[in-house]
Amino acid sequence: MKILIDARMYGVEHTGIGRYTQNLITNILKVDNKNKYLILLKEPYFNQLKLPQNAEKIFAPYNHYSIDEQLKLPFLIQSLKPDFVHFLHINVPIIYNQPFIATIHDLIILKQNKEKELLPIHKYVAKKAFFAFVVRHAIKQASYIITPSKHVKDTIIKKFNIKPSKIFPIYEGIEKCNSKTLKHSNHKTLKNYFLYVGNAFPHKNLDKLLEALKIINHSFQKSLKLVIVTKKNKFLDYLKNQINKLKLEKNILIKSQINDSELYFLYKNSIAFVFPSLDEGFGLPGLEALNAGTILCASNIRIFKEIYQNNALYFDPHNAQDIANTMIKATKLSPIQRERIIKKGTNHSQYFNWAKTAKETLNVYQNIYSKLDTR
Repeated sequence: MKILIDARMYGVEHTGIGRYTQNLITNILKVDNKNKYLILLKEPYFNQLKLPQNAEKIFAPYNHYSIDEQLKLPFLIQSLKPDFVHFLHINVPIIYNQPFIATIHDLIILKQNKEKELLPIHKYVAKKAFFAFVVRHAIKQASYIITPSKHVKDTIIKKFNIKPSKIFPIYEGIEKCNSKTLKHSNHKTLKNYFLYVGNAFPHKNLDKLLEALKIINHSFQKSLKLVIVTKKNKFLDYLKNQINKLKLEKNILIKSQINDSELYFLYKNSIAFVFPSLDEGFGLPGLEALNAGTILCASNIRIFKEIYQNNALYFDPHNAQDIANTMIKATKLSPIQRERIIKKGTNHSQYFNWAKTAKETLNVYQNIYSKLDTR
């Protein structure tokens, strides 16, 4: 097989999709040394990344959702003559009509309401229409679809009337934590804090988390902190405004640039990791929290119950009081209770590994290739 993978979102700066791209490619090249791989990359990874002999880097300096992506990328792909392409996100060029697999991480962009966006109305309408068109094209034209969960598969089937046999839910993995990295952390003075890691996008529901922290520090007479690890963007600016309105500046620490060892320390030493999302495609930070050895407090939404099962303290994400009650519950666990819950959660997290993700993805590659052979 000659397989082309669109890895232009390689790297952790692209958050969840970037980690998926990075770990999938690393592990699929470990488990498969027979087939030929063409890896589309942008800078800086085109120059930095070292690949095995059966893989070749292809420079593709086309930004996502750009005109170049729509007009130039398809011709680059066609010139390389792959048997098929694996697009690792929804942004499949509209004019591309050769066999491809698309990973659809979620459909959250299609659900976003205007009042939750930070764009002028005309830009919001144009953005939503464009995303809807791109998503529909990727889903309808893909030979196969990979999703990170059964929840996303079912959502796609219901919304787009797609045959279930076309969609393969493949769980993502986690990068195993190493306790030796603790000695490199700069956050050892932090105590009595909850943790949130992820974007500050509207569906992450951080407004309600802030309200819950306000309730905790007022009604329960607790002086607890919240550490938020998130990217710098317009949504973070909005979040800071909300923090100021609620007078929570002294109770919240925002971190935007930390390394993996620092992140592990923050997970492991938190009272609990709090995940108040209204929707997700998978929920990787919650698994990272379990793996690092802390309590997980999470929304009682379907996707989280699929991934975390009974390894989280669940709350109603629409109810700030219920979020606060659950966070307080985490503070009241006895050392024995806490140790038992953490051990069980850590064991559960071991089920999710990137080698397994890679092997299951390779099975999809073999599936599409066998059908190409019979054309």
